[in-house]
Amino acid sequence: MKAKKSLIVSLMALVIALSGCNFDLNTDLYIQDIIELPSFDELLYGSATIAIGYAPDEPEDQEKLQQLMIDTFRNARDFREEERNYTTYTLFDIDLLILGGSDHTADLAASPASEDIFSIFVEYGENLATLYAVLNESKYKEFQTLLKDEYWQDVTLEDANIIVNLINDTRESVSTQLFSVYANNTPYPYSTTITMGRRDEVAIKFSNVLRDSLEYTYDDDTGGFRTRVFGTVILLAE
Repeated sequence: MKAKKSLIVSLMALVIALSGCNFDLNTDLYIQDIIELPSFDELLYGSATIAIGYAPDEPEDQEKLQQLMIDTFRNARDFREEERNYTTYTLFDIDLLILGGSDHTADLAASPASEDIFSIFVEYGENLATLYAVLNESKYKEFQTLLKDEYWQDVTLEDANIIVNLINDTRESVSTQLFSVYANNTPYPYSTTITMGRRDEVAIKFSNVLRDSLEYTYDDDTGGFRTRVFGTVILLAE
């Protein structure tokens, strides 16, 4: 009987070890940066926090995991652990690349985004900025393979929380249209227009459909990047 119980416990532990670990990304995006980005001489990076639903027990394995994150993400730093629903998460901060241009397909191909798993691209039209979430296919698959080989952990975006906190740090009201997201915890399956007053913030959480679509490559995904529109910002004419 004891042997049977021991076998059950061992199998349960194996199932947990082999199960996928959650992956969350939370970042801030400022309206003033969106307005001024075309005039920047240097690359723009925002600060993002990543949470992975896995934390090794042994200090040596913790250091190894941290080094893997440092090698994978830009300026990974400030590692810590956090308990969420009986799961220990590894959290750390990174620099998230924010790019801009008039054509996301052409401009991404010639950009430093090839070095990052995730980035944001702002495409500029006439008095309009379109916001794209960008996933680098090869870097993402490489990251999945590393975690699988080293820790038996499957990482996908299908259970991820991807949140972009849009912050109006200008002195004017700004109109933004959002697509297939939760905005401040309210679900919008199609689109919604929100007027942001001065100092207003909108927590944009990707819907399941928008988030899961990053796991797939479609015909209009080119150059090794998966790009998904999650919003637009109306720019005031100067």
